Amino acid sequence: MNLKHAASALFLAIASATSVAHAGVIGFDDIVYDQSGDPAAIANGYQGFDWTNFWSARASYNLQMGSGLVSGENVGFMLAEASVTSFSSATAFTFNSINIAKMYYDGLTRFEGYAGDTLLYSKDVFSAAGVSSLATFDWSGVTRIAISVLDGSERVVFDDLTVNAQVAQVPEPASIALVLAGLGLAGVARKRKNNKA
Repeated sequence: MNLKHAASALFLAIASATSVAHAGVIGFDDIVYDQSGDPAAIANGYQGFDWTNFWSARASYNLQMGSGLVSGENVGFMLAEASVTSFSSATAFTFNSINIAKMYYDGLTRFEGYAGDTLLYSKDVFSAAGVSSLATFDWSGVTRIAISVLDGSERVVFDDLTVNAQVAQVPEPASIALVLAGLGLAGVARKRKNNKA
């Protein structure tokens, strides 16, 4: 193996180790509430995203919220007065799916996927009041998902939001040391070969 090929192998090993796809389901169930159980705005940084007008509550907080529960005890929801609810990340991710239910009235919810300020995707999803259904998107390369209500159907309840996010990972020092040691040995072997010739 020559030095050029070894350098290429090192570059590919480090590049593949620093950006790894990570699939995850966000069910809001790891959000802890005080004894009152009052709904709370989801804090920026939760599950690696920034959240705007996105709230969470125990599904038992009211009957309509409970109808949107798919798993666990908590649900996410948008406020009736919020014009747009969104979640975003500094790095691109894939928005796979989300379970959605209307709280009071049947109606449409618009989902829009952006990369920065550029709109890449848009989809209107019809949901029945009190019935949770899975909406599938598989939108890749987005940095923000914006959600808005298109009619008078007010609040929307969410559960089990699925994303495939790019998670930066630092290569293990031992792995890097082994690759560098291998390159060093390849360089020494090449130098000896050149000296003999």
